[in-house]
Amino acid sequence: MELALSEQLREAGNGKKLQKFAKTMDYLERAKREESAPLIEAFFQQRLVEERVIHEREQQLEIELSQQRHEGDLKEKNRLALCSTTRSEEERLKRFRKRRKLSGVKPVEPGPAAPSAIAATAAATTAAPTSGKYVPRFRLQNAEGSGQAAPPEPDRWGSRRQDDRPPQPTDRWRSDDRRPSFGGSRSSWSSSRNPPRGSER
Repeated sequence: MELALSEQLREAGNGKKLQKFAKTMDYLERAKREESAPLIEAFFQQRLVEERVIHEREQQLEIELSQQRHEGDLKEKNRLALCSTTRSEEERLKRFRKRRKLSGVKPVEPGPAAPSAIAATAAATTAAPTSGKYVPRFRLQNAEGSGQAAPPEPDRWGSRRQDDRPPQPTDRWRSDDRRPSFGGSRSSWSSSRNPPRGSER
């Protein structure tokens, strides 16, 4: 019995010691937490400030890079537009020169425009002496292009004049055979080539 009582008393004393030790530990932990709470809060705030500064710096770098890319793109766009404009202008000039070359028109020489204008107006007035008279367009263009009216071309087919040159000795044709005689030459030619049927016998 005494052993059981002593055992119970010892266990009760150990239980009290354990409770006291647990209270002490809780107190120490609470003190530590209370002491470390401001430190943890200060560290957290400092970390927030650092992250905000880093974020702002990254944003500024991103803005600068975007501006540089935009400026580079604008320069490239202007360069390409200038190149395409120059290329299209060169192609247009090449086509124009090619058309001029194919049409056989000489390139326009820069010079005094007043004498040519005076010559064109003089030619137009000579082509149309009266304002009411009709003048064909090709005559006006010829007058404007050449500056003076071209002399009329001689009628090569309308005149029936004979050749004044003497016949050459190697010429097989007689001078009178050159004159066109409608109907007569054919009969003489056929009569000289084809003898009558009675003469074959």
